[in-house]
Amino acid sequence: MKIVEIHIYQHDLPVNGAPFHIAGTELSTLETTLVKIVADNALTGWGETCPVGPTYAEAHAGGARAALQLMAPQLVGIEALPLTLHRQMDKLLAGHNYAKAALDIAVYDLLGKHLKVRVCDLLGGALTRRVPSYYALGIGEPSETARAAAEKRDEGYRRLQVKVGGRSVETDIETIRRVWEVISSSGIQLVVDATVTGRPEIPYV
Repeated sequence: MKIVEIHIYQHDLPVNGAPFHIAGTELSTLETTLVKIVADNALTGWGETCPVGPTYAEAHAGGARAALQLMAPQLVGIEALPLTLHRQMDKLLAGHNYAKAALDIAVYDLLGKHLKVRVCDLLGGALTRRVPSYYALGIGEPSETARAAAEKRDEGYRRLQVKVGGRSVETDIETIRRVWEVISSSGIQLVVDATVTGRPEIPYV
């Protein structure tokens, strides 16, 4: 089974509710990049990479598509196998694993369809039937963040992340205190994710 086509798509994902404040920027949409690999047996595999805005980490949507467009022409014709794909991608481009991930996901999807097995079984089998989800609360005023935390508590989320940083420490402390007040008796796990100006985000609670 060989790769005969690679298609790259850009799609905007709207952020529900108010704009999301994170890492010194405001997000109303996220640019996601979808990849479709077509094999010579007409099967297709899909993958995705979706960096969280251009200031959260070194990864960004435009960089992902540029990397994929650079590699794609020289991936056509190779065997649709994960290790074969990885070796060829690494020959073509150093680093940029966030972009390569979309092709990695797509080739596993394709191989799973070809073998008629779940991707988790290709990777050794599922270890759990459920994956806990969490909700990230963007940087906001203490009362508003606490209100949003209460809303997510009532929706059934068991994990919350509160974004802080880029303002006075006192405001961040007040935000954390108010959020804890509304979730402390619920059993929800809380993580505080801090933005340090000019440096990567560092979880400190």
